[in-house]
Amino acid sequence: MTLPPLIIQLAQAITAVGGKAVCVGGCVRDLLLKQPIQDWDLEVYYLSPETVQSVLETFGPVIFVGKIYGIYRLMAHNIDVSIPRLDHSTGPGHKDIQVTFDPQLSFDEAFKRRDLTINSIGLDPLTGQFIDPYKGRQDLEAGILRATDEKTFTEDPLRALRVAQFSARFLMSPHPSLIALCSTMDLSPLSPERFFGEFEKLLLKGKKPSLGLDFLKSTNLIRFFPALAALPGTPQSPIWHAEGDVWIHTGMVTDAAALLRSGH
Repeated sequence: MTLPPLIIQLAQAITAVGGKAVCVGGCVRDLLLKQPIQDWDLEVYYLSPETVQSVLETFGPVIFVGKIYGIYRLMAHNIDVSIPRLDHSTGPGHKDIQVTFDPQLSFDEAFKRRDLTINSIGLDPLTGQFIDPYKGRQDLEAGILRATDEKTFTEDPLRALRVAQFSARFLMSPHPSLIALCSTMDLSPLSPERFFGEFEKLLLKGKKPSLGLDFLKSTNLIRFFPALAALPGTPQSPIWHAEGDVWIHTGMVTDAAALLRSGH
């Protein structure tokens, strides 16, 4: 397993001042899936934010991109560095959140706030060891999408849409418990911009977009999208569309478009 030299150098520099850097989130998932990685995310333990920033500045310009979430970005390298934190929802909006930074958190506690087990895997860049308190690698190998923690999962309703696009992108099946959980979620507090971001990934990155659409239907989240909700049961002429109703036809069209998009 080969990591970018800069990631190794960052981890070494952080270790030299008493900290520990761990690769987290989508970059670890994509590494395990052998997919290209565009952005790297590190979480740094045992150091104050000020010390983390001072170490990062030795590698180039740094900006504080997520003040509420404690995220530093190395501008020239597409690397985000965060401090372990606890999130607590205080309202329906995605910004209605109380964040507590704690560099001394255990990996179990720090990873608990992440949405799905497949995104709750850490990797020590210096030893190559995986940190996997929620058995994300097991779910990744089995092709299962499962909530890391059901309570924290529901604190951001956007996560239900993330399940839809992950299902389409990675051809993975939501666990029955995740389907039941998402069926209880209210998407109405979400802004159109946040909706668009997840649908964009579903359609432009999904290998089989119909899987994501079917997830919305199976959870009745489709009720938040009237144009989609009108499709199931809407008939077509059996002479020209023997496949079935408009919903089935739309799923077939999006899947065919995905094949054209990818060049296959």
